[in-house]
Amino acid sequence: MSMMRRNAPNDRSAGPSTVANFRKPILEILQHTPDLASLEILRRVRETGYEGGKTALYALVASLRPKSAKPLVRFEGLPGLQSA
Repeated sequence: MSMMRRNAPNDRSAGPSTVANFRKPILEILQHTPDLASLEILRRVRETGYEGGKTALYALVASLRPKSAKPLVRFEGLPGLQSA
């Protein structure tokens, strides 16, 4: 009688990531249109043959997307005065 183990690891071989092969095209897309939605990037990359999952692609896009830090400007009025 054969017993199956619960939560057994998958038999997937630890090869290179599917999304890693599309790093260069994603970088090119982000250089031309840095504010492009990740869903549109997924659509464009799938047209070129990407067959991986969207979560992995979204994570790669987030790590490659240029980060624009807006400076924090604080204003504190005098005690007892409110700005109108």
